[in-house]
Amino acid sequence: MMEDTTMYAEGLHVTAKCIFQSSNINTKKVMENLTGYLNSDIEAQRAVAAASLSAMLESKKPEKPAAVTEIVGHLAAKNSDQSAIVNIHADSVIKVILSGLEDNSSAEGFTNIAPGSEYAEKIPMYLNLVIGYFRSESATLRANAALLAGNLLAQASNSANPDTVPSHVSPAVIHLLADKEPMVRLRAAEALGLMYQKASH
Repeated sequence: MMEDTTMYAEGLHVTAKCIFQSSNINTKKVMENLTGYLNSDIEAQRAVAAASLSAMLESKKPEKPAAVTEIVGHLAAKNSDQSAIVNIHADSVIKVILSGLEDNSSAEGFTNIAPGSEYAEKIPMYLNLVIGYFRSESATLRANAALLAGNLLAQASNSANPDTVPSHVSPAVIHLLADKEPMVRLRAAEALGLMYQKASH
């Protein structure tokens, strides 16, 4: 691997993104082929697979929420990979989701995870990745992170192990109510409303 892991990771991502933006692809087939390489013993294969899946999300190739959730699930599971390059792509997946989040229906579509499924078990992992963007310099990322966190917390209340949700998430969302940007405060309020609505049912 190249010594500059960040540049190498960016190079992989740009290359993969160009491919997906300029080609008509069979999303399902490509996903099936790539996910198998995420667990390869060869670092380069894992890195290319992670970069390609991340680029697919950014290029909005998988349009169905279920497919998006599947890719996020695969990448989130690799955020503890021994390869720094794989980690870069695994950690960037939430930023890709947040950047493309348009409204609450989009967030709800992503978080419409069946209780007891393998993805429901990863909700705490998703939350820890999402709240990292509460301090982003981008107001859009902070706002979307709050909304996504609210939806994830709402889903967590229906999961098999709701007690596994990190206790610091709710206070972090509340803190965003004092954000300097109106959009962030609005999304934080929406997130708290979602959390309260689910908790009261």
